Amino acid sequence: MKLLSIIFGLFLLVQAQECGENKTEETDASALTETTADSKSMKDWAGQYNVTMVGENDYTEHDITIEVSLGEESRISGYSSCNQYSGPISNPKENKLEIGMLMSTKMYCENTADIERDYMNHLSQVDAYSMEEGKLHLLDESGETLITALPATEKKN
Repeated sequence: MKLLSIIFGLFLLVQAQECGENKTEETDASALTETTADSKSMKDWAGQYNVTMVGENDYTEHDITIEVSLGEESRISGYSSCNQYSGPISNPKENKLEIGMLMSTKMYCENTADIERDYMNHLSQVDAYSMEEGKLHLLDESGETLITALPATEKKN
């Protein structure tokens, strides 16, 4: 009887372990599908941009840029009228955008300090993006446009 109990116990242990492995495989497949879908939704806006509007301000003349690089470590970087900046980004849902901690060079440019501060403040509030009429729009959580940019290959007007 003890032998039968031991065999039955081993059988249950093996079944439980196999069940756990199948659940892990399903979870991994689900995560892979989600990541792949997220990457596809971001591909439409990867590239280099020239910022034209920040809030209600036309900053076309200040050479503010955005570059979106996608891959294992997706990043946003660019020039904020005085300093270079860079940081990680992720796309948890379609058209949503999470910008991680940004790093920046630390030059002081007296003539553009307010412009740079305004741009970086708006960039820190970005929650989503959209592409409309060839323009990149970085949006806040309510869907209002914070930053508008044109692809770098287009002439700024």
